[in-house]
Amino acid sequence: MKRIFQMALACIGLAFFGCSGESTNAGSDDSEYFIAEVGSYKLEQNALLFTQGLCEAKDGKLVWSKSGESSRFPAQFDESNGTLRLSFNNGDVQFGYIGNSFPIGVFRGQSVALGNIDGVVLEKDNALKFVLFKKDNCFFEDYDFPLSGDAKRIDCNTAEDNGLLTKYLPFEGNSMKMIVSVGKVSCNIEFKRRYSYYEQDCKDAYNDFLKDSSAAKTFEFGNYQSQVIQDEECMKELRIELFAKKVREE
Repeated sequence: MKRIFQMALACIGLAFFGCSGESTNAGSDDSEYFIAEVGSYKLEQNALLFTQGLCEAKDGKLVWSKSGESSRFPAQFDESNGTLRLSFNNGDVQFGYIGNSFPIGVFRGQSVALGNIDGVVLEKDNALKFVLFKKDNCFFEDYDFPLSGDAKRIDCNTAEDNGLLTKYLPFEGNSMKMIVSVGKVSCNIEFKRRYSYYEQDCKDAYNDFLKDSSAAKTFEFGNYQSQVIQDEECMKELRIELFAKKVREE
């Protein structure tokens, strides 16, 4: 059971460079994609400056700011052709513009994107989202989803791990959903990604840290970046059924 959670969290982590809150809409629809990361941006000459939020604890107090770690990417905006080319450490990615007020709006990858990222959204309030466009064909292939341990594919969207079936649904907005089942017992689980760019997400992550009895001494936002939403009673039933299944098979 634990491995299913680890695999899901790893997949969400891989979304940003291989590794919703209060945003304003700029002609885009968050249901069209999964938001890998959010930050502020500044357009410079032949470059794009991307800044993530700061979320940390100092002397037992939470510190949040929209101005945290920054990355500068060589960038070429071409309004006449409706394209954006970004240069990363391991190659260039070209995006085509979808919108009517260049460069505000959605850019979708036209070439092989870095990691799983295949879109960039620039918003009017200077927020930038790196996104993965929603796909409905084959989850494991669409998102290059990693399986580990004894887990094996049953079909394009379902994996089995020691009697536990997990059906993965397409990423959407800031969430990833799955259905886990054993026999006739099925439970819905949702992972909601948090972003240091949003103050409330920072507060929620810190509150989870304070409630975590096994937490490290130092608060790290990345360790609490995914909120897990599940029905505890259903999960209890699922564990009982999984244990019973293993006993029957012995």
